Amino acid sequence: MLCVSVTLCCCKANHLVSGRLKNLTGLDGCSWVIELDAADKNGNKNLEPLNLDQFKITLTEGQKVKLRYKEVNAMSICMAGKPVQIEVISEK
Repeated sequence: MLCVSVTLCCCKANHLVSGRLKNLTGLDGCSWVIELDAADKNGNKNLEPLNLDQFKITLTEGQKVKLRYKEVNAMSICMAGKPVQIEVISEK
């Protein structure tokens, strides 16, 4: 039973979600955000990645991406989404 629980936990941790890049640099205090295809378990539809510049992806309006992220307790000037730390991201 323990083996099954560990396996399920690991699979869930590796789950990637899909979304699109949105360029909000024209708004005060904003940069790129990710609009998820489906809201996450906490109802978040938009994410404000705090570390997007650490990844080599093409920042293009509407670019489809797959990612895994962690929510962080941080304030945002932009307030266009939930601040997150991206763990993995790739272009679709």
